[in-house]
Amino acid sequence: MTLNDNITNNDGVAAVPVVATDPSKVNSFVEKYRLFGKQSVRSLLELCRLLVQAKEELAPLDFSEFCRRVSLQESGATFTKYKKIGEAYLRLIPHADNLPHAWTSLYDLATVAPAKFEEICPSLNPHITAAEIEALTAKRPSKPTQQPRSAVQTDPQPQSGFMISLADVPPEKLDDAIEVLQDMSHFYGFKVTDVATGKVLPPVLTIVEAA
Repeated sequence: MTLNDNITNNDGVAAVPVVATDPSKVNSFVEKYRLFGKQSVRSLLELCRLLVQAKEELAPLDFSEFCRRVSLQESGATFTKYKKIGEAYLRLIPHADNLPHAWTSLYDLATVAPAKFEEICPSLNPHITAAEIEALTAKRPSKPTQQPRSAVQTDPQPQSGFMISLADVPPEKLDDAIEVLQDMSHFYGFKVTDVATGKVLPPVLTIVEAA
């Protein structure tokens, strides 16, 4: 097949013939791309970097021919993710031995801000999962300007008071946790104050009837 042969797409429909303006350069990129097309992390990183280089160096028509010959659609998700990985090549390649083999996971890491990526590098390993990467890169939610109900304060007097934070209690268990504190306040004589409203919560005594 020559560079100006008619081809068919994945649906078997005849595609518009493409004539490359620089066939030898297109051939060079195609051969290198296929050479790197192995399922190792380093090869994948090189492949993605080559995609970025081809995008930068080839004329638009030639780049379209390159994409056709390596079975990439410029508007497709795979192309977008490979390009993102290639753009992060210099940041990823020093840590290649500890990066996951799955290219989708490499893409997740490529989207992480450089400072954050360096922060999580010690936790990376070839077998890390997408869920673990998400957990490592998750950002803490910004604190509200008004203290939430989960901030429960004891005696408001600064010399003898202290605060118990329920911020990490799951929402579905928050009411139970507050009720436990209210029960305790009944027995130990301390106050439970809703910091958001300043209201002192009344003690609640749970009575368990004998069977």
